[in-house]
Amino acid sequence: MSANDRRQPADQAIRPYRPADAPALATIHQAVYPAAARPVADFRQRLAAVLAHGGRVWVALVAGQPAGYAWVKPLPGLPGITDLQGAVAPVWQGQGVGSALLRHLLADLAGSEIRQVSHAVFSLDSSPARFLQRHGFFVEHEEWQMERAVALAELPLPTWPPAFTIQTFPLNTAVRRFLQLYEAAFAGRPWYQPYDDETQVAAELASPAHLLLLLAGRTPAGFAWTRLPETTLGEIEPIGLIPAYQGQGLARPLLLAALRHLAKQGANRVRLGVWQNNAPAVRLYERTGFRQTGRLIYLAQNVNRELHE
Repeated sequence: MSANDRRQPADQAIRPYRPADAPALATIHQAVYPAAARPVADFRQRLAAVLAHGGRVWVALVAGQPAGYAWVKPLPGLPGITDLQGAVAPVWQGQGVGSALLRHLLADLAGSEIRQVSHAVFSLDSSPARFLQRHGFFVEHEEWQMERAVALAELPLPTWPPAFTIQTFPLNTAVRRFLQLYEAAFAGRPWYQPYDDETQVAAELASPAHLLLLLAGRTPAGFAWTRLPETTLGEIEPIGLIPAYQGQGLARPLLLAALRHLAKQGANRVRLGVWQNNAPAVRLYERTGFRQTGRLIYLAQNVNRELHE
């Protein structure tokens, strides 16, 4: 989709995706997103996964040939919220194909359970951002990526009040306690994105040793989920304390414990994500040496408002 759509081809049509469209759509995807190019078989599987998870895919045709595509896919744990993705072949950009696709999909979603479509951009000055804003999308929220270097010898030891400890547990116990803590810590917050069930957590957890639980005596008080997406790159996502233990100076030692854990696993830098307007978390991360390295701005449009008010 392009921010410069003006003219619409007279011989344009839009219909649902068919598996036979995959080769042409993969070519369009590669032309628009060369850094994210993928083989036709992988692209076909991706579209099949969108449909299998309750999403929808549309194809724009010009003179009977695919000229662009768009899809919406439900976001796990966020009922009614969907991720919007799409592309228009460069030769047809600026000719109304993207605008027609967007109008069609929004009309097609009328009366459905979907209440919001959302798309992430790196900058409001980008072509996709300008296009979406011109079609009524608004800034829903902004997330920062923050990062810091780590060296085990340079990381302070976390200092805990008496009876507080960091522990790990066998898989089933770790998953069950994590879900209880996560719900207590974040339910009702704007950044709350619940997990479907224990199966989802267990599937994402590479090892129960990566899930650090903070205990006050025997009572679970907080958590830090550590990850190693690369050999020397660590991630902390999510991390939190339940309300009864917030405001007691426990957040920084919990963060330090997670950093030390990742450094022991070989990480020399660690990244995490945070909502830009989550001021307490941003201050904590900055005081612990994290610096912003990137951002994602989520543009959204509400649909079916009359059904959900």
